[in-house]
Amino acid sequence: MNHRPAGGIEIFPATAGWATDEDGIRVQGRSAEGPFTVLITRAGLAALVGRDRCELSAPMAWTLFERFSAKIAALIEREHAARPASSIRIDYADVERVG
Repeated sequence: MNHRPAGGIEIFPATAGWATDEDGIRVQGRSAEGPFTVLITRAGLAALVGRDRCELSAPMAWTLFERFSAKIAALIEREHAARPASSIRIDYADVERVG
């Protein structure tokens, strides 16, 4: 199921894959401006539950990605609205700003 936050972007969870080189999950999205790629780092996923990156295994990161998909979609929407780009990176600090 795709996620479409209020701002008009669409996230395609079925495209999600582990980005070993970036230590996070990469997922595709689309907006009125065109397609984009999002990387949410393991640290960003850990921030969703108030943990440190080193406390989060890759399988647990996947579980959090699935469990917090609506919140992640809202984070992506916020980041895309702030600075539209073809590549968006969401890290610990980005999640902390939202709370």
